Amino acid sequence: MHLDVLGVSDIRVRGDNEEEIGDYKVYLTGVRKGRAESGVGLFMRNTIARKIVSVRHINERMMWVDLSVGGIRTRIVSVYSPCEGADEDEVDKFYEALSDIVVMVNRKDRIVLMSDFNARVGNRTEGYERVIGKCGEDMEANGNGKRLLDFCASMGLAVTNTFFKHKAIHRYTWEARGTRSIIDYILTDFEFRRSVRNVRVFRGFFDDTDHYLICSELSISRPRVEKVKSVCKRIRVESLQDEEIRQKYMDMISEKFRTVDSKQVQDIESEWVAYRDAVIQTARECLGTTVCKDGKRRTSWWNDEVRAACKRKKKAYQKWLQTRAKADRDWYIDERNRAKQIVVESKKKSWEDFGNNLERLGQAAGKPFWTVMKNLRKGG
Repeated sequence: MHLDVLGVSDIRVRGDNEEEIGDYKVYLTGVRKGRAESGVGLFMRNTIARKIVSVRHINERMMWVDLSVGGIRTRIVSVYSPCEGADEDEVDKFYEALSDIVVMVNRKDRIVLMSDFNARVGNRTEGYERVIGKCGEDMEANGNGKRLLDFCASMGLAVTNTFFKHKAIHRYTWEARGTRSIIDYILTDFEFRRSVRNVRVFRGFFDDTDHYLICSELSISRPRVEKVKSVCKRIRVESLQDEEIRQKYMDMISEKFRTVDSKQVQDIESEWVAYRDAVIQTARECLGTTVCKDGKRRTSWWNDEVRAACKRKKKAYQKWLQTRAKADRDWYIDERNRAKQIVVESKKKSWEDFGNNLERLGQAAGKPFWTVMKNLRKGG
């Protein structure tokens, strides 16, 4: 069977471990000290593991990884809940820690929780219409089940097992001593539930446990959208080296400014817009355009300093996404502001250089252009 992600629980390991087993990257979390109890883990197929952006080992009952697939960030959580009848404080601490994991997920991102919740949620949907379907066990929820249902309702999660109709042997996840029940679940946020295509049990996959394998078929990638390749064009500024073309350009731009309605030039901003549009439009008409051979658009303000600032900003952003620490967020904001300032200054210098070059060309061809500019400034 081809499994991309496998969650395991009650594996009774010590400490946090990461290793490779065959085609899988394995992440395990157990007790820090004392007797090896509980323990959870995730097996990630190598093709999926390459898309992991962060891993967190919380405690012996929960851990998670974040994937970035198709532009969507998805958090996958492996859990092992206290059994029915466990100490109330232990159950409270479990759900408090689980709540912290869920609430930290952005609304635009997705979350999947899996493994052994030791809860029977039944199939009574009243009050939980978006949380469970009618394909669960034909019973009322037990104590742990009610706690899980309330948690899901408050966090916007759905118990996906209960929405798919299957034979009983493909629904019950645990069986021992002549008794069977559904206590293992795969939960998703309400939005992501629409991407779940099927959930069912497979028997005979394990031979050393009384739990059966529960599988979910879902899609965590956006549909591919075919991009329309745009043609990159640039103005043939090298044509200005020809004296005849240069003179023609100056005559055309002078005429362009003579036709500008002086009433439209009210302040320095409107004057700048008129100047910019006239320069670019006249350049296209007089000098013509050509297709960039390498397909890359020329951007005069993009330089080594801007490139380095953007790299630092990206690095800080990725760090903050991984840790969500306040210090890393402050670092990212500082780098973002610094990069923005560097871009502004680079663009300003680029336009100043362009203006200086244009001025030299104007001086070589005469003063009509600057006479028109002065008249515009004076409203004449």
